[in-house]
Amino acid sequence: MSDHIVDLLGDYLEDRLDRATCAAVEAHVSGCRDCAADLAFARALRAQGEAARADHLAPERIVAIVTGEVPISAGEKAHLDACTECSREAAWVRATPPVPEVARGSARRRVVAWAAGITAVAAVVATLVLMPSTPDPARSRSLARYEALPVHVVRGGEAGQDPASLHRARGLEAYADGRYEDAAVELRPIAAAADAETRLYLGSALLMLQRPDEARLELEAAASGDHSPAFMDLALWQLANAQLAGGDGAAARLTLQRLRDLGGIHASAAGDLLAALE
Repeated sequence: MSDHIVDLLGDYLEDRLDRATCAAVEAHVSGCRDCAADLAFARALRAQGEAARADHLAPERIVAIVTGEVPISAGEKAHLDACTECSREAAWVRATPPVPEVARGSARRRVVAWAAGITAVAAVVATLVLMPSTPDPARSRSLARYEALPVHVVRGGEAGQDPASLHRARGLEAYADGRYEDAAVELRPIAAAADAETRLYLGSALLMLQRPDEARLELEAAASGDHSPAFMDLALWQLANAQLAGGDGAAARLTLQRLRDLGGIHASAAGDLLAALE
């Protein structure tokens, strides 16, 4: 296995690796501090996405409530009154004709049949919408997330380095310490001629400083070209949040769709933000 296994972390967390590869990943992480830190960071992000999804009622529960299969609790009623996404799903259920049963069955079978009908109606509606509405800029800004990226820093050893390497080393060290202004000062002079990773961290530092327009330029440059899926996941995530922070929900929507389809660590969070932009 290569020096680092960051490209495998998404598949490892989703249990998509075969047994031998999974064992190799675990063995590598047990002896590699950098990959262990990346795995911990990935698990934390995944937990955030699961917590966000837990804030909504399950689709099957919404169908069962609306069709009268189960009584609604006071807490569920309050949630439906307050949650735009869940109330929209409930409205779809009410507007969808019930699917006839082929044979007598349980309430669960009726719920599943109705849910299938809703899925079909939703697919038709999505097909008919030729141009999605433009998200409100204020709404887009409220959805932006300011999250620092994991960074590997080798401290010291500056002797003999060329000026560009010194700027990069000092910039990444400042970023790791949360000194984002210092990071931007060090990385900006070398950005135009630097590699994509340097531009990613410069853009991320500017995003953390809440300077989304400047951040967006650097992150768009970082996300261009041919990079590993793991790198693209980080670059697109930060780019989408810079676009949201700048009030450009339409551009963020396109970036989030790419991120969701990439299937990396931030795919679930991208799906949540896309739903919130609807």
